[in-house]
Amino acid sequence: MRNGKLSPKRNHSSGRIRNASDVTDLSRGKLSLSQGRVEEAKRHLEQAVRKEPRNPEARQLLASAYASLGAFDRAEEQLKHLVGHHPQRADAYRALAEVKVAAGDPDAAIENYQKALFLEKADARLHNDLGAVLFAVGRFSEAEKHLEAALTLRHEYPDAIHNLAMVYLRQEDAEKARDLLERLAVLEPGKHETLQQLGLLNLKLGNSVEAMNHFQAAMTLMPDAVETKYWLGIAHYSAHELDMAAKIFQECIAQEPEYYPASCALAACLTKAGKQAEALKTWDRVLALAPANSFQPVRHSAPVVHPFELVHLPSPELQGAVTTETVELSVVIPVCNEQDNIKPLWQGLKPVLERLGRTHEVIFVDDGSADETLALLRGLAAREPMVRIVSFRRNYGQTAALSAGFDLARGGIVVTMDGDLQNDPEDIPMLLEKLADGYDLVSGWRQDRKDKLLSRRLPSILANRLIARITGVKLHDYGCSLKAYKRGVIKNIRLYGEMHRFIPAVVSWLGAKIVEVPVKHHPRIHGQTKYGLSRTTRVILDLINVKFLLSYLTRPMQYFGKLGIMSIGAAIISAVLLTIGAIVFPDLFSTNTVLLSTVLFTLVGVQFITIGLLAEIVIRTYHESQRRPIYVVKELIGEDGTEATS
Repeated sequence: MRNGKLSPKRNHSSGRIRNASDVTDLSRGKLSLSQGRVEEAKRHLEQAVRKEPRNPEARQLLASAYASLGAFDRAEEQLKHLVGHHPQRADAYRALAEVKVAAGDPDAAIENYQKALFLEKADARLHNDLGAVLFAVGRFSEAEKHLEAALTLRHEYPDAIHNLAMVYLRQEDAEKARDLLERLAVLEPGKHETLQQLGLLNLKLGNSVEAMNHFQAAMTLMPDAVETKYWLGIAHYSAHELDMAAKIFQECIAQEPEYYPASCALAACLTKAGKQAEALKTWDRVLALAPANSFQPVRHSAPVVHPFELVHLPSPELQGAVTTETVELSVVIPVCNEQDNIKPLWQGLKPVLERLGRTHEVIFVDDGSADETLALLRGLAAREPMVRIVSFRRNYGQTAALSAGFDLARGGIVVTMDGDLQNDPEDIPMLLEKLADGYDLVSGWRQDRKDKLLSRRLPSILANRLIARITGVKLHDYGCSLKAYKRGVIKNIRLYGEMHRFIPAVVSWLGAKIVEVPVKHHPRIHGQTKYGLSRTTRVILDLINVKFLLSYLTRPMQYFGKLGIMSIGAAIISAVLLTIGAIVFPDLFSTNTVLLSTVLFTLVGVQFITIGLLAEIVIRTYHESQRRPIYVVKELIGEDGTEATS
């Protein structure tokens, strides 16, 4: 983010004749400030203000000196005095806003920038600086508006171009961001930061060759920039040039032995190249470096750019080396008519997340609640900046709610749980520990369920055994909502129908490592369960779909061919038996319609199954090709409490 420094307007008259000593104090203060001798400047400017209290230039320069020394309260005092006597001075409000930025008070900074803009609406720099602060606090839509206004007023404004590109990156609009950065590279040729950002963007967009060109150009400007060299290696890795990538990672390690990402990436590269002995040695080095990094994902100096969007499950090695997530943990909680559970749920969840010490967000998905659930969530989002809310226009079901949460989640790890207080937030750290052991999905197992035997537990036991037998993924409790996923898992699946309970089977087919751990389960105290025997039929039908899709999606003829051969075989056998019966037992054959009815219903049943599976393929193909959503969002409440309604 780029912000202008304090830059007060000069040559303002104090309104009376100054003597020579006044001019000398002010001039000396300005000269000392321009040369970086801030303490000396402060002494001269304090003397100037003492002699001429209403001189606006002296006060503004003195405020700048105080701010440079970290005395923000004293700087604010000078500027408030100036604003009180000169309320129409936009530059005074701007300076006050800049002090607030430096003091870490963005809300007050935004307020003062807005006051300055009220007086100077056509000031491009004011729009840029306000946009930069709005960007910093996550108000991206407002930031975009002001930065676009800055570029309308001043077309070739490098700071505004850079900041708007950063906004587009956070909004996942990589194409627009790349266009702006290319424009910036023309305006500011030979700038290392811009070239590296362009390389990262092209890497994200899958343009490995262009990414290499930008990284190489950046390295000609800063040959010793180990991070740029590392990203050049990642670009070669993405282009499957493993030998070149390994060579570059080795150069990074030789230049900076403690640079952890390069060691991780080299180990992954050697593993993929089949050089097992070298890979093992490198992994030993990674493990030796890991304690200093506390096993946390590596972060880089350009956190607003994802290096590339992985479209398949990432290897665990490279996934750790290139993680640049905005937050480390996302918690997704679908809710529907849970007004009595929202407060106790948050009271139990918040301290657990704070103890983890990770950056996090909590995404509540309101699945068309008819009670006060949404109103309570709005109030929670207004108080808690890490809370985000998605509100559906109607009830779409738990699968759609989870899908919406996954779409919105920004964390490197995503945890899901129910909002009915039956899942215990205290189990979340245990799930995360298991993920750290190398698993891609950790699923909860409610060993001691607190539900009714006939209506909930018995159907669940039967369903879990049936699912495990058919899918081949041996879990005791598919229906437990308390699960933890690595980001690469959820970004590679699409959910429909009642498919959320089959996520372990789907990701296992993709090659993910899954483990099940016992978790606590509490009885429902408030509200009514949304589950019942009516869901059993839907689960069985979806299970047929899952089995078919996992086993025969890429070779449907194997499935339909077997059914066809069996049907033809049954028809031939029936024809032979019926012919023999007609000849040998004509009386019996003329009256016996049972066999014919059986054959007829068998064929009709096979046809219905076939049509259903064909329809499933057609519907899924339609969804995948059209990217048609399985839910419609009514409103989205972001981190800052602002609302977006559709």
